[in-house]
Amino acid sequence: MSRRSSGNGKTPKGQPRKPRRDETEQDVPDAELLLALSQLNLSMEVLEPEVCKTLVPKCINLLDAKDMKVRVEAVTALFHQLRFGNKAMKAHCEDLCKALQRDGVMIPKVESSGDGENLAMKYQRGLSGIITSLQYSYPDIFAKHFRLISEFLVQWTGSKKVEQTVAGCEYWAKITSPPVPVPFVQQWMQPVVTTLPVLVPNLMRCMVYRDRHSEFLEQYGSTTAENSHLLPLTPDVETFSNIRNYAALGFENISRIFQAEVVPVFRPLLEKWLTGDDWRELEAAVLAFSAFTEAAGMPTSMRDVYPTVVPKILEFLAHPKPLIRSIACFAMPHFVNLSIKGLKDPTPKVLRSVTALLKDDCLEVRSIAIRSLATILAYCTCDIGAHIRTLVEALVSADEAMTGESRSVYFECTGHLFGRIASELSADDVKQLLAPVMRQWKDLEWKGKNYVESADEVSIVRLCQTLCVIANFSKSLFVPYTPEIFTKASVHLEKILESSKDGSNDEKSVDIITGHLVAYLDLLSAIFDGQGADAFECMSLHGVVKILHEILSDSSLHNKVHQSALALLGHLAQHATGPMEPALETFVDIIASKISNHGNKLSGLQNPGKNSTDEVANNALWALVFIAKEKNANREKLFELVNDLIRIFKQTSGHPGCIVNAAWALTTMCALWPKQTVGVIVKEDVFLHLSCLLQTQFPRELEKVEIFKNICSVVALVVPKIPPEFWTHFLTAAALMTTSDEDLERSLNSLVHEIRTTLGNAGWSKLSQEMGPQLSYTLRKKYKLY
Repeated sequence: MSRRSSGNGKTPKGQPRKPRRDETEQDVPDAELLLALSQLNLSMEVLEPEVCKTLVPKCINLLDAKDMKVRVEAVTALFHQLRFGNKAMKAHCEDLCKALQRDGVMIPKVESSGDGENLAMKYQRGLSGIITSLQYSYPDIFAKHFRLISEFLVQWTGSKKVEQTVAGCEYWAKITSPPVPVPFVQQWMQPVVTTLPVLVPNLMRCMVYRDRHSEFLEQYGSTTAENSHLLPLTPDVETFSNIRNYAALGFENISRIFQAEVVPVFRPLLEKWLTGDDWRELEAAVLAFSAFTEAAGMPTSMRDVYPTVVPKILEFLAHPKPLIRSIACFAMPHFVNLSIKGLKDPTPKVLRSVTALLKDDCLEVRSIAIRSLATILAYCTCDIGAHIRTLVEALVSADEAMTGESRSVYFECTGHLFGRIASELSADDVKQLLAPVMRQWKDLEWKGKNYVESADEVSIVRLCQTLCVIANFSKSLFVPYTPEIFTKASVHLEKILESSKDGSNDEKSVDIITGHLVAYLDLLSAIFDGQGADAFECMSLHGVVKILHEILSDSSLHNKVHQSALALLGHLAQHATGPMEPALETFVDIIASKISNHGNKLSGLQNPGKNSTDEVANNALWALVFIAKEKNANREKLFELVNDLIRIFKQTSGHPGCIVNAAWALTTMCALWPKQTVGVIVKEDVFLHLSCLLQTQFPRELEKVEIFKNICSVVALVVPKIPPEFWTHFLTAAALMTTSDEDLERSLNSLVHEIRTTLGNAGWSKLSQEMGPQLSYTLRKKYKLY
């Protein structure tokens, strides 16, 4: 599409024609300027306003330069200044936007020498980056110029030059919603709507496989991870892959934003390509249909299409062309949860077909099939219990067929299956499914904080996450594997901690250390979740408590590590069946430091700005509940935390988990040692806040029930001593409380009747008036106060 079509090449009467920059008049940059730009781009320095004032106009002029290398230096400098938020760029945005409307800038006709294709790609993607930065940073200026710029962005998607196609598709792939503030949305949307008859077909054509791309996939598979033992992706195939992926995501975004306007353009193309003779167009149509469904669901304007198209895609699962089979695998998870009129639930056929394709002759089909199955198991809403045998047998037999990246997905698929139907699996099923997982576990090694796992290796972190799900849901069925998990996890935790202390931790190594520590700690927590006290012996044998103490005493470790360590500490305290070394009371001071800093940033943590202490304090408070319940708990140390606990749960705008767990910890202490703590509970501000807290919705019923029980056990000792005005909010909470916990029901019933007796008729009548007729009626009916 020519961007001049909107104006027909004519100049309105009374207005002079704007002169075009003659290529013979372009500035020839001197060597000193080029050197300065090159150094600036390498340093990524933010320019001072005075330097910006001089240099930026020169860079804008150089966007017309004859030498592509010069253009790349100029576009890179402009992009960096915008991206890094240089406020001085605002003064130059108008001129920059005007430059982005010139043919010579947006559709360059410059011959490149040497690394020409790479330079052209950098230039076009640099322009796309500038456009994206302008619309986010200076929408008021950018919106005025977007109509003409948008025509170029559409024209790029239909270009025969791959660098322009990549840049155009990449722009639309990043637009998940209108990329400008609300006042400028219409100025952005209107130009795009007018281009949809061209943009939609362009994006669909970009989804069509090139010959070299499809041949490569059929022979070697789609990613370096899959085919590393055969042949890595070639540069042209990687470029074609990027174009296709960007185009699909771009079309998804456009369909989300302009659903009603896209349908009249997309629907006839979809129907034409699905019934045509070109298998590449047919395959691209299925990809586009999946992208549309991901974005828009099944809108009314397309509802009659689905009963025809989805059965076709089901048939494609057995198509003779491998890439048709693979796109059908990719597409079906988008449709299994839809209620399509006249179409029987496709899930049984999908599961049979996809599991059969796990052993397909084509590596690409196997790769997509295992991903499709993982998605279906994770998100399909129908009951898959009837397909246990099919799924178990398929996963067991697919073990050796899964290589590279697909092997990690294969393990995740096993984890999803446990998450869905663990209770329906037999011991033999578990044994067969876990055999490949545990073989992989045995092979895992910690190779140091500077070792980056290659794409075809099974990630330690991902395997731990899979085992978390399996351990949590398989419960006692996982017991035979627990010793082996604890043995390796404890050894690796010690090695990682040792590695973290050598003082040479850069950002990448910190991320590796953090990710691996969190993965192992969370895995051990999941085992306790599934097995409870049965896991305690393994923990004792492998020195996990000592490792936890070392982790929580190290302030240089990331907040995420402390968060996971505190969660595991809570599980240990909750399920302890014997003494620990070091003793639980040694953690009280550590917990005190975590909760005393609640609401602040802890010193010495990596990336402190990104990680507040809320989750750390939340898990510390949760662990404290169970440490307090230990038989030999140190009362004096625990009582020192009372003021901090009160401070936290009185923070009405604080972290909900911290508020609940602080109240739980405090009331637990009071219930355990009522003689020493009864004065804490019956303080007016404390009792009022607790009563109001119990009127709210809790994330889980468990904590609310436990807090209520604790309060009842303490208050029941001193009912006559509590002022009548204290009871209004507590009885309101009692009236609103619904629970299946019989112990709490008995405690509340007994306490409410005692309060009624203590207050007498006059006091009760006054309190009922304060509660209001509806609540007082609910209370009377609930507790039979007649």
